[in-house]
Amino acid sequence: MRPSGPDPEHRRRFRLLRTFSRRMDAPMAVLSMVFFGLIVAELAIDPAVAYRPWLDRAILVLWALFCLEFLIKFAIAPDKGDFLRRRWFDAVVLAVPMFRILRVLKAFRASYSMVKLGLGVRRGARMLGRFGQKSRLDYVAGVTLLVVVGSATAMHLLERDAPHRQIRNFGEALWWSGAVVTTVACDLNPVTPGGRLLAVCLMIYGMSVFGYFVTQAVAFIQRKPD
Repeated sequence: MRPSGPDPEHRRRFRLLRTFSRRMDAPMAVLSMVFFGLIVAELAIDPAVAYRPWLDRAILVLWALFCLEFLIKFAIAPDKGDFLRRRWFDAVVLAVPMFRILRVLKAFRASYSMVKLGLGVRRGARMLGRFGQKSRLDYVAGVTLLVVVGSATAMHLLERDAPHRQIRNFGEALWWSGAVVTTVACDLNPVTPGGRLLAVCLMIYGMSVFGYFVTQAVAFIQRKPD
């Protein structure tokens, strides 16, 4: 957002919002990575393990911190309507925990888990974007790592209850995801429609990233020394 008009209060709030956002970038980036890791752990481990409730509580605590950050920025923002128009998706994301009750319905369990995983990947990628402006290569590598782990978790969720499944645990799902992204052949294949759709999307992403890295390598080799 940019300050509009000569109103001193408007400019003061805009500067305060910018300062607060800048100072919160580093801690929020760390918390976002922790948040992503906790979501992956929550979805990948056996639901019956003793420490599972602690993972749920830790995720909710981090989610509450993200909500607090959003509310503080909203309170500081000089133009509340413009702030919400620009960050409407963030507001929707932060409202997702209110739908936790839907987990009791079998039809919504997988959807809720997939949405939560997607939000973790999105928030992690967004934070990487804030700190990856100096090196696009580092940003792409970081996002690719998020995609590999996130795709492995999603594949584990999609395939774990399927009969005749080939991907039987998170470790095999992680191996499959890494192989697909790096365009290496893998003898594990998804058997569910959702898993196959995820595989197609990951193949497309892997080919795109591979092409990007090849382009960067060629450009580096052809670059003339100063």
